[in-house]
Amino acid sequence: MFRFLKRSTPAPQPVDSAQEWLRLQNAYADPAIESAKTKQALIVSAASVLDRLWNGNGGLGWSEGCEEDYVAPLREHLASDEMFSEKQRATIVQKLDQIVAVGRENLDRIEEAGEGETTLRSEVDVTYIIQRTIEWCRGHPDPIPIADEEEYRGHF
Repeated sequence: MFRFLKRSTPAPQPVDSAQEWLRLQNAYADPAIESAKTKQALIVSAASVLDRLWNGNGGLGWSEGCEEDYVAPLREHLASDEMFSEKQRATIVQKLDQIVAVGRENLDRIEEAGEGETTLRSEVDVTYIIQRTIEWCRGHPDPIPIADEEEYRGHF
């Protein structure tokens, strides 16, 4: 009868992944990942660096510290979050393992080549990690602060 009085809920809008990724990078990504103040900034920055390394530089630029600096936060926050199914979490771990394995292999190839030229592997699926990062941020829209270990917490 009074249809205009009924409150209609807008249908969820489909997300353009490329636009959403750019929005998240603009909002959170910082090349100095250690300055991240929220978990959102930490994982977007980590995924953004991996995106640049693999999709922008073809794997060139991987270093021994990349695993600890960029892969470890993604393992901690993406691969363990209950918002993803068990299968998705397993795939996240698999993709991160693949990134690390190919990165290490490329480092070995560079070391073996010395001053000579070598071919680096670049067939890493960072897109899956980016998609899960986008989903994670959409599932956690409110900033989640990272506790500063040096922050005073009072007497115990």
